[in-house]
Amino acid sequence: MSAHRFALLLAYGDSTANVVAEHRCNEPLCVRVDPEHVISSTQSANLLYAVSLGRAGAHRAPTGGRTRVERSLAVRAALADGWDPIAYAQAAGETRPRDSGRLF
Repeated sequence: MSAHRFALLLAYGDSTANVVAEHRCNEPLCVRVDPEHVISSTQSANLLYAVSLGRAGAHRAPTGGRTRVERSLAVRAALADGWDPIAYAQAAGETRPRDSGRLF
């Protein structure tokens, strides 16, 4: 079971059988269950959200040549000692830090 799926299970109990974890913050490693980070959703709603942001479908946004796993590993390594907006932005491939608070 993925960490974000487990976070939903802890937050809402076992009633999430047909629910997927939707990352509103667009950070695959995020396990923070709240409306701005990880929410319960349906597969179709999650896919529509991802497509609207360029994260899925034929018009997927460029990833800088890295896979999702490579990006996630870079973010995890950058934040190993705690939240650092500059280190996060560099690891995530962003040009400027986001003011979105802590992921974990």
